Amino acid sequence: MLNGRFSYGPLGRHYADALRDLREARSAIIAAAIIFLCGALAGLAYPSLGEEGIAAIKGLAGQLAGQGLLPLIALIFIRNSVAASVTVVSGPLLGIIPFLGAAVNGLVFGAAISLIVRMHEATSLLKLFPHGLLELPAMVTAWGVGIRQAGWLFLRRKDQPLSRRRRGAYRVLLLIVIPLLFAAAVMEGTSIYIALREVK
Repeated sequence: MLNGRFSYGPLGRHYADALRDLREARSAIIAAAIIFLCGALAGLAYPSLGEEGIAAIKGLAGQLAGQGLLPLIALIFIRNSVAASVTVVSGPLLGIIPFLGAAVNGLVFGAAISLIVRMHEATSLLKLFPHGLLELPAMVTAWGVGIRQAGWLFLRRKDQPLSRRRRGAYRVLLLIVIPLLFAAAVMEGTSIYIALREVK
């Protein structure tokens, strides 16, 4: 404690700044969540729109089948981290990639739920829940901070420089999104590994 105030150290200050950036981006994050939800509703209503995405997921599942636990976790983590990073870095490009990321992933998510329900495999939805509890908020956050950077271009009064929004987006990515994706990858990789061993 210093002068009646807690001193958190450099890392603590970075986390405090990241939480502030997160609060400042909440409107854009909510917008990303709404875009994802609209995509999911479209996928539920018209599952055929998400067929290509589901086929890609099945192809990825085939690649994961022969992996050990640690390579499986690493592969899931790297794949999701790269997707989140591209979303954040490309944000200033009119927010096209974050917008499409939220919409397309929502579409595939909705189509996948529709397929699972049609196949009467409700237990599969429960298996998706644990890692989705972390992965989905992480990706929605990444889409949101990406969209927020693009929003700067449309402000009449640009009191806050774009560079500040970019620094904030990178802080959120590194200190909030990436750790959540790592935890999600551990949960998802472990559940897939256990399920594959049970099948064998």
